[in-house]
Amino acid sequence: MPLYLEPCDIHSQVQGLGSVLIAPCRICPSMSLSVAAGEPYIEPLKRFLSTRAYARAINKLRAELAEKGIKAAVFQSDLPVPLMCIWTTWQRQWFLKKAKQFDGVVVLGCDSAAYMVGDILKDESCRVVQGMTVKGIVSVTPRFGWTGAITLEIKDQTCVRWPRESI
Repeated sequence: MPLYLEPCDIHSQVQGLGSVLIAPCRICPSMSLSVAAGEPYIEPLKRFLSTRAYARAINKLRAELAEKGIKAAVFQSDLPVPLMCIWTTWQRQWFLKKAKQFDGVVVLGCDSAAYMVGDILKDESCRVVQGMTVKGIVSVTPRFGWTGAITLEIKDQTCVRWPRESI
């Protein structure tokens, strides 16, 4: 079951920064935004592994930061980097090398992803900002289209809210 995340207002947290690196987790945030937009999660023939709704959200964030005079770049890796919370030592070192070039990092992921980035940057003066908030855990059902597109549907249209009282 993936985590259901929503973007949160980060504008006060990035105030005073000249540059930020946007660090997107590729699983739960993209799943959450595609479900919320009612769009495919994966369209391999059109966008390979990129999610349209997530790409829009990242571009919107970059534009908002640019309006505030903050230079923003998106962390990219030559290797597939699925869940941020389980990066290998090599992936962490690669991220640290890139993040050192910025005043701050905006993490588009869950609390675990933000904690991991904070741990990587603990000896740096780089500010870590969590750009999404966990709203709950969802059970999704994938639907496969004839073009290979995968759309996700929340089974009961409600997500389990934090903290869960019983299982």
